[in-house]
Amino acid sequence: MEIIVYLIECSVCLSIFCLFYRTVLQSQTSYQFNRWYLLGTGIGAGCDAEAERVIRESIPWNPGEQRGKFVKVRLVLPITFRLGD
Repeated sequence: MEIIVYLIECSVCLSIFCLFYRTVLQSQTSYQFNRWYLLGTGIGAGCDAEAERVIRESIPWNPGEQRGKFVKVRLVLPITFRLGD
């Protein structure tokens, strides 16, 4: 029974997070605040630590390079969590 209550609480928190993100932060003009908000919040339950562990243990990343100079590159690495098995 405790696990069901916990999952409901997590779902509610995640729904609130997504709603706030969609309504306030998704505009093109708030990238800086958007980044800090996403870094400051986490989904909890050890998921943040596990995502960080997976990224650290992945293959080494090479910086972006164009015409012999390093350039900023955006990398999106989707991480999917599955409960139970």
